[in-house]
Amino acid sequence: MPDVLIQRTEETDLSRNHARSLSKINPPLGNVASDLIRPVEFYVGLYSVNKRRMAESNLAFLVENGAYKTVAIVSCPADKRYVKVRDIPHPVQWIEADPHNLGEVVLRTEKAGRVAMSIVHPDIIGERMDHLPPQSALAKYAISSNCDLIKQGVFFTTAEEGTAEFEKALRAAEQRLETYYRSSLDGLLGMSEEEIRRVLSSERGLDLRTAAEHFGEEYSWLRTRAPKVPCPNCFEKVPQGAAFHKNDLLGVICVIDWKRAVEAGVKTKDQVPDSKRWWAEADHEERGVDGFTKAELIELGAKHGLTLNPRSTRDELLALVLEAVTKPA
Repeated sequence: MPDVLIQRTEETDLSRNHARSLSKINPPLGNVASDLIRPVEFYVGLYSVNKRRMAESNLAFLVENGAYKTVAIVSCPADKRYVKVRDIPHPVQWIEADPHNLGEVVLRTEKAGRVAMSIVHPDIIGERMDHLPPQSALAKYAISSNCDLIKQGVFFTTAEEGTAEFEKALRAAEQRLETYYRSSLDGLLGMSEEEIRRVLSSERGLDLRTAAEHFGEEYSWLRTRAPKVPCPNCFEKVPQGAAFHKNDLLGVICVIDWKRAVEAGVKTKDQVPDSKRWWAEADHEERGVDGFTKAELIELGAKHGLTLNPRSTRDELLALVLEAVTKPA
C-alpha cells in the first residue's frame, strides 16, 4: 500500500476501542480516519535469547527504528531459553508529519517482516530469517547502521511457540549467539593486557563478560581485584578479607584467620596456637563445666580469681570452681 496523505480528523472517525486496541501493537496512529487503516492480517513475534543486561536495567538493547522510534529488547531471564519482546502486526502502520504540507500527516505502511528485519539488522533487505546471507557474510552488512542483533540471538518468526518450526528458529538463534560469543572470546587470544583492558572498556566489554558467563569460563580479566589493607600481624599490604598470605620479606605464611587457614589446608589444627583454638571454646560450651579436665578447671578458676592446687583431685577442683562461678557478685 503506498503512503497516503491524510488530513487530521475528529476522534469520532476512529472509535476509541479500535484506537485502544491498535495502540497496543502499532505505533501511534493519532486521529486517523478508520477507513484508511488496514486490519491486522497476522503477527510476527520478536524474540531474544540474549542474557546481557545493560547497567541498572533489565534491557539487553535499545534500537532506533523508523516505525516504532525506539525498540527496547529486554534481557532474557537467566532461567529461560528465550524471552518474547513484542508482537509486530502485519501490516505495520504509523503516521509521520508530511514535510511538504504543513499541518498534514502521512500514513506509512510496511510489511511486518520488513519492520522486524529493520530492528534486528537494518542493513539487510529482506523479511525472513530463513533466507539470511551466510554467517561469514553478515559482517559486511553492518557498515552503515553498525547494528547486528541477529548474531546477538534476537530473531523473529510467525511460528507459534512450542511448535517444531518455532524450536528450529530458536535453536538457530542460540547457535548464532554461541558462534558470536566464541569468536569474541577467541579474538582476545594473543592480546596484551593493555589491549584487553581497552576492549573491555568499549561497547564490546559487556558482550565479552556475558560470553564468559554463558560458557562458564574463567578469565583473569574477569576477576575483581579486592582493595589491599595492612595485615594486622606483619603490616604487609594484603587483599581485604584475606585469611592468610605469604610474607615476602620473611618467606613464611602469615595467618590472619586460623580457622579459614586450616580449612584451606595451609595449616593443621596442631599448629594452631592455644589462644586461637576455636574448637576448644565450642567443645567447652558443648560439654559444660562438668566435662572440663583438671587443666581446664584450673584455667577457669584463675579467671575468677582462684589459685588452685594442681595436686587437688578433679572433683575438688570442680567443687571450688562451681562455688566461684555460682557465687553472687
